[in-house]
Amino acid sequence: MNAARILLHGLFILVGVITTMLGPLLPSLARRWALSDSEAGALFTAQFLTAVATSVLMMYFMRRFRAWRLMVTGYVLCGIGVLGLASPTWHWGFFGVCVWGLGLGMINPAANLAAATLMPDKPATGINLLNFFFSIGATLAPPVIAGFVDFGLGALFPILVAALTLLGAAAASRYFVPDFQGSFAGNAPQAHKFSRRLPFLLLCMVLLFVYVGVETSGGGWASTYLQRVAGADAVLAASASAAFWGAILVSRLSAVGVLRYASVLTVLTGSILLVITGGVLMLLLPSPLAVIASIAIIGLGCGPIFANTLAYFLEHYGNGADRLSGLMFAAGGTGGALIPLWIGEISDAAGSLRLGLTLIPACALAMLLLLAAVAYSRPSRSGRPNATGTHETL
Repeated sequence: MNAARILLHGLFILVGVITTMLGPLLPSLARRWALSDSEAGALFTAQFLTAVATSVLMMYFMRRFRAWRLMVTGYVLCGIGVLGLASPTWHWGFFGVCVWGLGLGMINPAANLAAATLMPDKPATGINLLNFFFSIGATLAPPVIAGFVDFGLGALFPILVAALTLLGAAAASRYFVPDFQGSFAGNAPQAHKFSRRLPFLLLCMVLLFVYVGVETSGGGWASTYLQRVAGADAVLAASASAAFWGAILVSRLSAVGVLRYASVLTVLTGSILLVITGGVLMLLLPSPLAVIASIAIIGLGCGPIFANTLAYFLEHYGNGADRLSGLMFAAGGTGGALIPLWIGEISDAAGSLRLGLTLIPACALAMLLLLAAVAYSRPSRSGRPNATGTHETL
């Protein structure tokens, strides 16, 4: 494995940290900045919306700029933005979150497409492997942040992450160039072909909208549900998020091996069924350990869904898939912002978080139906220039 591949995967550990660090840091940030709930919530909204906006703009950027420049620019923005969390005021922190959200919106589409091009015959394996490294960062971030906060060094953690990210960007600017020298320009689909492929595109977008909403809800509401409904103490409740992200980590690594023997569609079907099973068990079994086990089952199911849905889209859409992949990330980011909010609103209105969390198995069932529709609407495989529609330009 050459330096570019090592950096691509290693830097995605930092993407996992940066994407999920706001939640674990929020209690210490709220004390330092004297935040109201609305100001705290605005930080999450800012991260999602800026990432979504940049993901949409990537449709333009991918045609104009080289792949390595997009990724390096994204990491520089993330490094600068994370420093905002070390500032003494909320306004600079909010600005920093917006900046790193822009960076994440650039990195995610470019890096996932780059991972697919590294394994053109098995793009799903390449994307699964990349997102496995994301899960490492997402899993390690909460306990590491807790350690920094316990020692009164909460403001130091963002500085450390920023330094590592900027150093990584500097290394990437040198080592990414030979492997990711091309652009993602591809060939624009003809108008009549685009109209035939539009249902497939929209269904894939809706599928990722629902999936990312389920993943964000599972990780975000797990501890609260365990504490409020199952009566767990704070320490045990914190283990729910660890179980969720740990299960995602395991399943993403396992998917790399499973794909040697099973199709992407089979892996997706099995994964969604696991989410449905875990979601139902979480609602039916009231004991803390049963809830933790159920949340872990949801995590096992969630792990392979994003990477394999994206790979399925890239493999079957054909010409122009790379240009439109930013829409996949934008749809996912929008779902991640809205579905957890809907769960909270249902919980407030009904006075029951359990009722709100029925959205998780309900959304998973919707994903199963959407997957069937995606498979049915898949464009013809004839006339495609390559497996991913992208690797010839890199």
